[in-house]
Amino acid sequence: MSVEKLDYFFSDCDMTNINMDEIKNACRAMYVKSLKIKKQFVKLQIREVEAAFLAGSLYYDELDDIEQISSETESQMKTIRREMFENMVETYGNDEAIPRYAHIMKFVSDINKTCVYSTESMILCNMMLPKSNHVNTWLTVDEDCRVPM
Repeated sequence: MSVEKLDYFFSDCDMTNINMDEIKNACRAMYVKSLKIKKQFVKLQIREVEAAFLAGSLYYDELDDIEQISSETESQMKTIRREMFENMVETYGNDEAIPRYAHIMKFVSDINKTCVYSTESMILCNMMLPKSNHVNTWLTVDEDCRVPM
């Protein structure tokens, strides 16, 4: 899917009091942010071990948001980060390992920001838009308004 094809996605929505351009712009911004992350990921040619580290870092951050992490878990994550950096130094050397590690940690930050932006957008959408089968999210508590998948 491309940014230009977002119009097709919204073409069958029949909502007379909704500013569709505003909704499209919000989706377009989200799509562009996700696309930038994907392009950076491909450009860096992330190895499997780095992808696993990235997934683990995201999972750790998610757990940290939900509940307070124990000092033991925090210590284990620090060890994993150190080992990942040492692996990068062995593989790429110091000059390339440092910026590469920084890029991977930036992925964590960018993905977390994109998730927060997405969640906030869905919450605002649920609060502001009328209940509609065309514009509902899975954050909606009211299950009667959900479209079956």
